[in-house]
Amino acid sequence: CADGGWGWFSGWGETSSPYFTALVVHGLLLSRQCQLPVPPQVLQRGLEWLQAYQQETLRCLQLPPKQYRHKPHADDLDALVFQVLAVAREEQYYQEHMAALLFRDKKHLSPYSKALFALAEWERLQLPGTQESSAPQTQRLQELLRNLRQFVQSDDENQTAWLNLGPGNFWWCWHGDEIETQAAFLKLLCRTGEGQGELSRGLVKYLLHNRKHGKYWRSTRSTAAVLEAFSVFLEASGEGRSELEVELLLNGRTLAQERYSPQNIFTARNRFLVPAEDLPPGEQVLKIRKNGPGPLYFNAYLQYFSQQDFIPAAGLEVKVQRGTYRLIREDEQSSTAAAGGRAQSVRRERYRRELLPPRAVLQSGELLEIEMLLESKNDYEYMLLEDHKAACCEALELRSGYGDNSLNAYQEFRDDRVAMFIPLLPRGKHTLSYRLRVEASGEFSALPTKLTGFYAPELQANAEEQKISVESE
Repeated sequence: CADGGWGWFSGWGETSSPYFTALVVHGLLLSRQCQLPVPPQVLQRGLEWLQAYQQETLRCLQLPPKQYRHKPHADDLDALVFQVLAVAREEQYYQEHMAALLFRDKKHLSPYSKALFALAEWERLQLPGTQESSAPQTQRLQELLRNLRQFVQSDDENQTAWLNLGPGNFWWCWHGDEIETQAAFLKLLCRTGEGQGELSRGLVKYLLHNRKHGKYWRSTRSTAAVLEAFSVFLEASGEGRSELEVELLLNGRTLAQERYSPQNIFTARNRFLVPAEDLPPGEQVLKIRKNGPGPLYFNAYLQYFSQQDFIPAAGLEVKVQRGTYRLIREDEQSSTAAAGGRAQSVRRERYRRELLPPRAVLQSGELLEIEMLLESKNDYEYMLLEDHKAACCEALELRSGYGDNSLNAYQEFRDDRVAMFIPLLPRGKHTLSYRLRVEASGEFSALPTKLTGFYAPELQANAEEQKISVESE
């Protein structure tokens, strides 16, 4: 815009927005740090616009409560503008009074804004002549870090960590974005000397697991924020400069060798396949040898056909448990008002659930309810849940379609299984259920329930196999 800022479209009649101006100026400052050509006048005018906006905000914060344009407290947008001005690392753009007001009103700031505020204080400490031990920025930075750490949750089994923002988070606002909040916290940890800690590594893995289709995050902005945080992590942890020599051995025989360095990090071979003919019967020993100071991250996937009689449950990122309940009818009698005001007795159909033990004995004609407990450690899209029925059972529902369930899953009732197509599986625990009727006698096995990602087939889990006996009436 003509005043040096940026708006949404920046066309005719557009006015500058502090939010969009802060985004653009932040990008220009990053480009300057990377020694890319940046028009100095464009950057200077953007910084001056943000500085003028901050000065006006300070004036409104100091007005009496009943006066026009009084602002009761500093907010998330003020923290964003403050942080972008601090990235310039020039004394004239750092406003100590605004820092004091932001710290005073920190209870009104989201975790994302607290991380931005803390990053700004760290930037201030990088200015020449600043004594870190006695500066008020150090005290505020340490307090903000303590506030953010109270939201940390971790999963040791999955080796991930994240900030739990809770149900009261304003996820629809920019300052409530869950992915950008994790990225800002990761960047803060790396800036304050914790780039090689377990918490930082857990945040990196959590962010990697929460990509859409394994390629990008929720938006171009969140993707850019994560990539910036990853770049800071690579620099702080030293992994961006590491050089490794890796050797893959199977039963003592070398299968592959590869050298990794900053020059070939995106072009070196990083996927190795072992064909079935190279795996003779018996025990197989796979070894990975690393030569070099940097860490090595690896995953291993094994596809096999099992002939074991009882198949146990398995899963990591996602898990599924199947519970089979016998439905025992216990109708209720109640009274309701009939025509003319007379009391009328009504019988309501009710069932009591009884969990079946392993190798349960059933009677032909009994009614069963299959309940599947799904546990997801991340937010996943487009999942397929397949529950294989025992040959003695048939589903009560015959028509496929969207069922009455919390996951809005589309259900298909097939001859040998019930398939449920889940568009979104949020992190946490969820249940899906349907009913069966026992129709044949004998000894039967129900193959495990399977949960699989449509576009990520390596994401899978299965419940344990179920064996039942059915006696005729």
